[in-house]
Amino acid sequence: MADPTDESFIEKTEVLYNPDEIVRRTVEQCNSFKFTMDTCIDVNGPSMLVISNHPVTNVCIDLKNKGVKIRFIREITKDNIKYCIQLMKIGEIRHLDDIKGNFGVGDKRVYQGSATTIKSEVPPQMIISTVKSFPIKTDHQKDPRLLTTAIDVKTGGGVIFDSYSSESSYLVPTSYPVKTGGERKNEGGNEEIKIAYPGGLTKEHIMASAAIPANVDYAVIDDSNSIRHMYWISIIRGNAFAITPTDQPRAAAGHGFAGACTALHGCVNPPNHG
Repeated sequence: MADPTDESFIEKTEVLYNPDEIVRRTVEQCNSFKFTMDTCIDVNGPSMLVISNHPVTNVCIDLKNKGVKIRFIREITKDNIKYCIQLMKIGEIRHLDDIKGNFGVGDKRVYQGSATTIKSEVPPQMIISTVKSFPIKTDHQKDPRLLTTAIDVKTGGGVIFDSYSSESSYLVPTSYPVKTGGERKNEGGNEEIKIAYPGGLTKEHIMASAAIPANVDYAVIDDSNSIRHMYWISIIRGNAFAITPTDQPRAAAGHGFAGACTALHGCVNPPNHG
């Protein structure tokens, strides 16, 4: 089988329904991993991976013995904790509430996912994809539009990253607000921060909209002046991300955070601040 870390690795997506084929391909893919295997699965997930003498269980143990770093994110409950304890012998486990859906990524190149799982059984459907996800750049004439929003940790400024664009910008005060006689004002005016991404949105732009320090580190992105900024989830101001249809009028990225958040909240005709 081709090495998934090889640049010549063939990109394709398959959907499998046959249980025997799902097991066979899962084992085949796992055997190709050399560095990492990361999975996020729901409450039924742990029971599928610790079935005694099952091919998938055995291949996970083999990966650990070969030194592959294995990490699991799953919802731990009183009903599945016994499976989670067994799973801890294979890899690291982190808990997350109310997980819906199941997916895993091997060596940062091979994706496997299933919408549903059944306790201690093979999932009814499996998607396997080796198609590269990043960068994401879409054509406003024919493709859906991806918008993600994030907050600059230091300044509190809001930024919108846009798959239709190649640059985003936002204004931040050149100095922190000071209180004078019951009012707050900015001294020194505002500064425009520009973030360029000519090739499209990278995983850092996506992670910026989801970073919560308790679980996920701040996303670090350099601006056009090579100054490093840290970003985190924008849930305090609006939805973290959205995909809009191609017939939706464009809300110019970088021309008003509130307008972009309106679009992210599902406005059929988001305001044009251009």
